[in-house]
Amino acid sequence: MLDKVENIRKLLTARLEATSDGVEVDAICAAISACRDADCAIKRGQFQLAAAKNS
Repeated sequence: MLDKVENIRKLLTARLEATSDGVEVDAICAAISACRDADCAIKRGQFQLAAAKNS
């Protein structure tokens, strides 16, 4: 799952570099931010699952 989120982020970054439309830039930046949030949530969930298994 982390790989998919990272791939989406890379695609969005490439699209960001290819555009100059302000509205699209804002939307892409918001999507990249959402990818970062998803990445953090997945990692936090993995950590919590690992901690629960060890307790």
